[in-house]
Amino acid sequence: MLNPESIVEVLGGYKTLGKTPNSYLELSDMIVEGLPSESVFYVQDQLNIGDEEYSSSLVVSKGWLKRHRKTPVARISTDISNRHYDGGKNFSYRHATP
Repeated sequence: MLNPESIVEVLGGYKTLGKTPNSYLELSDMIVEGLPSESVFYVQDQLNIGDEEYSSSLVVSKGWLKRHRKTPVARISTDISNRHYDGGKNFSYRHATP
């Protein structure tokens, strides 16, 4: 099982998220509060994928990505944070297993 720090690293680490959770409960609290919108674009840059593909994975419109890239909000919604976390977790698992 991955530790929360591994997943947080994929989501942008301390610099992007502002803190590093020590447990899944703390990570869950961060998701409920809403992850920083900066994290969405950090991951998109790391994956090197376009807006159409990435918006589809987050279940948001391309317009949502464009608006939040132009005018970032402090926190994205819990629903989008949860989908963003799931993607980060899946990416972490794929790179942690041989």
